[in-house]
Amino acid sequence: MLKILYSDMRNLIMSRVFRFGILAVASYNLFTAVVLKIIFRYMGGELYGDNILGTFASYAPFVVTALVLFVFMGNFTDGIIRNKFISGASRRDIICSALLTGGMGGVLITAIAEISAFILTLFFTPGFYGLTASDIADYCLVMMIASCALGIFMTMILMVLGGTKTAYVAGLAVTFIFKLMTAEVADKLYPESGVSLLTGVRLAMYRFYDRYVVFSYFSEMLRHDFKDYVIGALGLVIISFIAGTVFFEIKEIK
Repeated sequence: MLKILYSDMRNLIMSRVFRFGILAVASYNLFTAVVLKIIFRYMGGELYGDNILGTFASYAPFVVTALVLFVFMGNFTDGIIRNKFISGASRRDIICSALLTGGMGGVLITAIAEISAFILTLFFTPGFYGLTASDIADYCLVMMIASCALGIFMTMILMVLGGTKTAYVAGLAVTFIFKLMTAEVADKLYPESGVSLLTGVRLAMYRFYDRYVVFSYFSEMLRHDFKDYVIGALGLVIISFIAGTVFFEIKEIK
């Protein structure tokens, strides 16, 4: 298990896709900081680190999903899975190693995004306005927890569906659907004007989604207790490991 995990982690770190992802995330943060600086100066306002730190949240699910997709798709097309079987690895070890690596990929890409945001804050802003050191630490930790859980979930989808054309679009399709659902929930629970008009079962469902579904965690602010985020992320991780192990055990590897 440890040998396979080491190999998967090494492949992740050495992957051109991962390196490109780092460059793309840092470049996008820089581009956003420059644009926001120009806009705020034109409007006579002041850009703060709060605005830059929350930039990654808007596109994080797609970055994590794409990273997992392009890093692990070669496991089937290049015969990597079969080589692991030949070396004596069990299906359970293979899927567990892949899930852990996918989660770590989500953590690393999020850490890079947050570090680059802090660096840009030093150059483009006078600091943070409404966030304390504790707020910033909690926010960054929640983003990494959410990215880790999402990375594991997307890896599970890819490993279960791997070897088919469906696998290449399933992750992005799921992410897009949940992104739309998250926007709908946020709009109804936190309207820009007035109060929420949700009641009864629908209100309970929307609150549950906002509190415990990982896709809703990618926001510019934290709305719930830290333990709620941990429960939601841990739930998705457990589901991913159970589903991944069960379906990968019976999957036909071509």
